[in-house]
Amino acid sequence: MGFLSASFGLTRYRVLGEADSELWEKIPGLLKEFSFNDIDDVTDEVSFGWVSFDNMLDSKFELSSPFKGEYVCFSLRIDKRKIPPAVFKKYYQMAIQEVLGNEQGDVKYLSRAKKQEIKENLRIKLLSKTLAVPSVTDVVWNFSKGILFLSTTNKSTKEIFVELFQKTFNLPLQPITPYEMGKRLEQKLGIDLDKYQTDIYAV
Repeated sequence: MGFLSASFGLTRYRVLGEADSELWEKIPGLLKEFSFNDIDDVTDEVSFGWVSFDNMLDSKFELSSPFKGEYVCFSLRIDKRKIPPAVFKKYYQMAIQEVLGNEQGDVKYLSRAKKQEIKENLRIKLLSKTLAVPSVTDVVWNFSKGILFLSTTNKSTKEIFVELFQKTFNLPLQPITPYEMGKRLEQKLGIDLDKYQTDIYAV
């Protein structure tokens, strides 16, 4: 789900390090360098990278600019293909029976190495027939304030995003938690919120 959806999960980050005008100019090139590569014609199980905020098919950012005023907007696309375990089990048993039927003599068992070979060949065969499922997560980065919004709370997606963002821009990210927001509010207002803490007891 993205920022243009009716509802979505949200994770906020503080962008650490130095983000200056020189980096601003490099952003389009960096996004292209680490852009998404399609896996429809290969048997890879997963692929991820940056795409346009406006069109997940635009991995070269040719249709729209990532710059929206003082914001940098782009998306993380992750494509995954997975073979359902029940499907793999069915075709594995069929492959075993086929190989045993082609063996000379009264062969009832196959070696571990042979079984592993059958599994790997079958995995590649089934993956080539399995469609990759795409998911898109939007990124809105307030460049001047160093605040970034990610349209998900999914743990695995966040891990991929944080690693790829740091690899792309050489800038670490720090999650903005409710506790941190409260402490910053304390500093801004010059008060101690702990004084207003109340204990709640179950009745």
